[in-house]
Amino acid sequence: MREEDVTPVELYQIFRRRSRIFYGIVAASLTMAIIVCIVSTRRYEATGTIQIGKESSDALGLDSLMGGMGGGDAGDALQANINIETQAHILQSDTLALFFVFISIRPLWWTL
Repeated sequence: MREEDVTPVELYQIFRRRSRIFYGIVAASLTMAIIVCIVSTRRYEATGTIQIGKESSDALGLDSLMGGMGGGDAGDALQANINIETQAHILQSDTLALFFVFISIRPLWWTL
C-alpha cells in the first residue's frame, strides 16, 4: 500500500475527531428545516372534474322525433342552465370543502 491510501480505521478516526462538526451541521440543518415548515404558508390544492347532464325521462329520445309539439325547449334549456349554476355554487361552497377536509383528517376510531 502507498502512504496516500486511507484505510477504514483512519476514516473512523477522522470522523471521531470531527464528530462535533458533523453533528453540528446535522442539527443546524434539521433546525432550519423545522423553522421553514413552521413559518411557511400551507397550501392545499385539489382538482376534480364533474360532468353534469340533464336527466331525461325519455331515454330513447322519442321527444325529439315529435318536433316542436311540446314547445318547451327554451324553458328546458333555461332550467338546465339554472340547475348547472346551482350545482356549481354548491360545489364551490366553503362549507362543503371544510366538511370534506374534516372527514379526511379525523381518526379512524371516530367511525366506530
